[in-house]
Amino acid sequence: SQRLRESQEQMIADLQNKNRQIAQAYEDLQRAQASLVVKERMERELELARNLQESFLPHHFPKLSGARFAARSQSARQVGGDFYDVIPLDNQQVGLVIADVSGKGMPAALYMALTRSLVRAEARRDPSPRQVLLNTHRLLLEIIQTSMFVTVFYGIIHLPTRKMRYARAGHD
Repeated sequence: SQRLRESQEQMIADLQNKNRQIAQAYEDLQRAQASLVVKERMERELELARNLQESFLPHHFPKLSGARFAARSQSARQVGGDFYDVIPLDNQQVGLVIADVSGKGMPAALYMALTRSLVRAEARRDPSPRQVLLNTHRLLLEIIQTSMFVTVFYGIIHLPTRKMRYARAGHD
């Protein structure tokens, strides 16, 4: 009877130990599953951000006899801060922008979207590349207080004469 009781107590202890191990494994699995859900959500959001960022980039370039324009952008991460733009100003002029926001990832992409919008708005208001960049700089300083910065090249091509006026803000 004593050996039977000891055997049963050992079996109960073993079962309790196995139940604790199963419970721990189940908790670990739940944490891993929750982490996977968060990771998948982040990946979906980054994919949406990348698609949105790509939609900002122009797919059509000015037609100019004897010259062709092309551009390609590939982020170091899923989203980034590099951008270019083609801004139709009137039937004889087109603005070209090449820029790079400091940093990478989502903060740089957001700063890029803001900078692009400001440059486009200012380009339609002012015919001077220098003044467009100065106005954009002033607005960026008013809107965002951050250590990020952007370098920009902005030029205006006069299509009939094929001459370009440009200004640079730290961008070679």
